[in-house]
Amino acid sequence: MRRLIGYLRTLHQYAGTTKGRHDILDYVLACGTFLLVVAIAFVILSLVR
Repeated sequence: MRRLIGYLRTLHQYAGTTKGRHDILDYVLACGTFLLVVAIAFVILSLVR
């Protein structure tokens, strides 16, 4: 549990920096794009079936 708290504290400090905010935004956009592509693929597959 202490490792998790330490990891989250470090991540919070990293998010406070300019580079950290930019990197986190990139990860969020990448996840959003991935989920959008998967959702579109499921819609297409459900229409084809």
